[in-house]
Amino acid sequence: MKQYSPELQAALAADALVARDFLWVEPLSRDTGQRLGWGAWSGAGSVLAEVASPIEGNVFRTFTGAGDLVSMTDFQMVAGLEVQTINVTLAGIGEQSETLVRGYDAKLAPVEIYRGYFSPESQRIIGAAQPLFLGFVDKVDIITPEEGGESVIALTCANHVQELMRQGTSTRSDADQKLRNPNDDFYNHSASVGTWQVIWKSS
Repeated sequence: MKQYSPELQAALAADALVARDFLWVEPLSRDTGQRLGWGAWSGAGSVLAEVASPIEGNVFRTFTGAGDLVSMTDFQMVAGLEVQTINVTLAGIGEQSETLVRGYDAKLAPVEIYRGYFSPESQRIIGAAQPLFLGFVDKVDIITPEEGGESVIALTCANHVQELMRQGTSTRSDADQKLRNPNDDFYNHSASVGTWQVIWKSS
């Protein structure tokens, strides 16, 4: 649910703001294995912006501009169990963009996308940017063009509903159960119980 401050509502009603998108990715460090924060926005320069994170609440994060975030495809905000994807295009020659995909491991990294409103008059973001999308990086493509073309980095992001569509690899076997708990003998005879002969007789 979006929560707009009175100041933001008044500015929106006066049509005095410009929409800006904020991308937040948490890739893995190849050195430490820990997740790091990486942010870009569709404005110029670096900005410390407040975002209404569905996970952490309202927090301030640093986002870099100067063309790192090139574009994002439109998507529908709907309720239900439908897998939604959004394609994010980053500048292929941007230093920050290259660090995201070459310096870090961005595959399956958590992704958050927000929309905030920028006041050209005051040169600041009004209120907290509101969440538009929550998911993970499903695919990373580094596109190297022919001579004279433009190099871009394409991220395909999917929402968390996709996790519900994955098929598990666990089986109803003693070996698989032992991976969960070495002392669990629940499936100890699962491989042979189908061949057991049960003889029924009256006493």
